[in-house]
Amino acid sequence: MVGLISLWVLGCTQRTVYEQTVVEVDLMPDAQYVRRLSLDLRGTVPSPQEVEAFDAVNPTETIENFMTDDGFGRRVREIYAPIYRTITDQYSLNGSDFLFDDEVAFRRAIGEEPLRLLSYVAEHDLPWTTIVTADYTMANGVLSSIFPVRSTTENNDTSYVDEWLPATYVDGRPMAGVLSANALWWRFGSTDTNANRMRANVASTILLCNNYLSRPISFDRDTNLLDDEAMQDAINQDPACVNCHRTLDPLAAHFFGFWAYQSDSWLESSQYHADRERLWQTYLDTAPEYFGTPSAGFSSLGDLIASDSRFPNCTTEQVTAALLQQTLDFSDAIRLVKHREAFLQSGLNLKALIASIVQSDEYRAGKWNDSVDVQNRKLLSLPQLVSSIEALTGFRWTYDDFDMFGNDIVGLRSLAGGIDGRSAGQEARVPNATMILVHGLLAEQASAYRVQQEVAQPVSERQFFQFIDLEEDIDQDQQTLLSAQQQIQYLHSLILTQAVEVDGVAVAAGLDLWREIYRLTGDAAEAWTVVSTAILRDPSYLLY
Repeated sequence: MVGLISLWVLGCTQRTVYEQTVVEVDLMPDAQYVRRLSLDLRGTVPSPQEVEAFDAVNPTETIENFMTDDGFGRRVREIYAPIYRTITDQYSLNGSDFLFDDEVAFRRAIGEEPLRLLSYVAEHDLPWTTIVTADYTMANGVLSSIFPVRSTTENNDTSYVDEWLPATYVDGRPMAGVLSANALWWRFGSTDTNANRMRANVASTILLCNNYLSRPISFDRDTNLLDDEAMQDAINQDPACVNCHRTLDPLAAHFFGFWAYQSDSWLESSQYHADRERLWQTYLDTAPEYFGTPSAGFSSLGDLIASDSRFPNCTTEQVTAALLQQTLDFSDAIRLVKHREAFLQSGLNLKALIASIVQSDEYRAGKWNDSVDVQNRKLLSLPQLVSSIEALTGFRWTYDDFDMFGNDIVGLRSLAGGIDGRSAGQEARVPNATMILVHGLLAEQASAYRVQQEVAQPVSERQFFQFIDLEEDIDQDQQTLLSAQQQIQYLHSLILTQAVEVDGVAVAAGLDLWREIYRLTGDAAEAWTVVSTAILRDPSYLLY
């Protein structure tokens, strides 16, 4: 499928005039806007102080600060995880094949390899073309123990550490950023008959937004799809097949260095095989070529993609769709051009592209739609939910060292609306029953953890409960009641970025809930746990 921007440009060159409907949009309040920025750019809710200092007329300083936060790189990886689909619980090889006993860390490290390069490029303000031209990948201690990589840092040591560092493969493979990453081609393998065509389509889809599988194809019903010779004749002669394969097959010819005769062999799959680069002669009978442009093979592929106008167009579409949480269509093309121009003028700096998108009216409105029934809210992704609650409370749900939201083996990732890289390829965009249940349980446990941490701390050192004694009855006297009202007001500000009146309905409801729990249990700390749980599991926490 041709990218949206490409279609718009093509329409202009053919002198076709497209009408753009001007839609009046209601921009969200400033507090909600800064909350959205914070959650999208660093995965945490803003502090009350940040909300107070925010200048919605000129939000540049806040946006820049959020993009220098430690959470920004994580958010880049989370945005691209559904696109690359390398984070999964299933690979053809296991950690035990490499004498590595931590299977969860094994799979997680492999899945993050290309995503870590993306976040490294974004965080260091490198041109986005670096993701396909870099002479390095990224590796941590796990990858350094299973892949033929060596750190590019001075000490040349990434042995069994959590830190991700630039590293280069030492098996002779040409380096082309994410295209050289073992993780990508472990996730997307090839059979003999497929002959790297899936790998070619994956590279084309991820980097150019050109998905061959989205093209309508009409097969001759008389073709025997189980006959290899008949299929090969169709590929070479049937116009419906030739239309795709005349560019797909030469692209597939670039990837035979990753060809493994035994995909379940740790040595076969981990190493690059320069001696197999010319296997295209056997399997495809067509030489490497890039959409009609001569190619010197895999060593030139990254540069060819970097110089393709579809590459920045595709990045613009992907990031805009992710930040607006929408599926874009042709009507969005004109607005996309504005963001693409900001991207190009910055020298393909991803932060500049993001800054352009998040300052647009369609982002601040939440959804560009002329219907008065449309809610201008987005749904938190699972990674945003987890990181924001951890930042607020310090709680991360684990079981027997398993991250409960990092896998589906013992975890709740898919049930909570997350992706598994295979069957659940896209994050949930509307709340569902299991997501609401998981959110409630997470809120309850996080609140209990926060109370347990703070009940023994001096008030001055607490993050949540800064106004009250966690072990005293709020109705003890007028001052304790006033303190309780201020506490509930503060929790709404801290957790939901909402300004509520100290004598308003929300605070009164919180007091009533506290009293009911205290009546039943006689435990003031437990009553505060329930109140903070109720606020943390409010639907407006999920919808931002």
